[in-house]
Amino acid sequence: MRKETYPDLNYTKGLERFMHKEDMYKTFLQQFLYDCSFEEFCSGVAMGDMGMADKALQTLRGTSANLSFEKLYHATGAAAQAIRDGYGEAEMQDIIEEVKEAYMSACNAAKAHIGLK
Repeated sequence: MRKETYPDLNYTKGLERFMHKEDMYKTFLQQFLYDCSFEEFCSGVAMGDMGMADKALQTLRGTSANLSFEKLYHATGAAAQAIRDGYGEAEMQDIIEEVKEAYMSACNAAKAHIGLK
């Protein structure tokens, strides 16, 4: 097994979750790039539909845990707590930016791992 490092992606842990089947792991990393959960989260917040935002966020959180995007997992946890605490869009701007930054970093790590630019 080769060891690789990518910003915000714990490759070793992620590969373990996929029973060391690298092709399967790469397939799921690629599917992550086409998942709409992040966009749905942002849309839900922008529309004031925190139920929609929370549902999308929970999907994104689970996916990030399974793929071992640790920064994204923690950022989505903070956002989920803010929604539970009743924060609105204006109060969540910093949190949304953290999730966005972590999401973009996760996308870049996935692209690097599967060989996309």
